[in-house]
Amino acid sequence: VDEKSFIHESCIIKDGVVIENSVIGEKCRIEERVSIRDSVILSGTRLKSGAQLQSCVVGKNCLLGESVAIRKGAMLGDKSHIADFSRM
Repeated sequence: VDEKSFIHESCIIKDGVVIENSVIGEKCRIEERVSIRDSVILSGTRLKSGAQLQSCVVGKNCLLGESVAIRKGAMLGDKSHIADFSRM
C-alpha cells in the first residue's frame, strides 16, 4: 500500500495485495494477490483472489470473482457481480 492511498480501517486485506493511488471504502474485503491501481472501491465490496483493477470505479456491495481483470475507465454500479476469470 502506497502513501497516496486511503483504506478505511474496517477493511480486511489479505497477504500479497498491492494498492497504489486508490481509495478503499469501509467494510471491503480484499483477498490474496489482488492488485488495485488508480481506482476507487466503495463500501462493502469483496474482491476475490487474483483480481486486477486499473483506473476504475467499483460501486457499493459488489462482488468481483477470482482473477477478474477490470481495466481503465470501467465503472461498475452498486451490487454488481462479476464472474470468476472475467475481463472488462
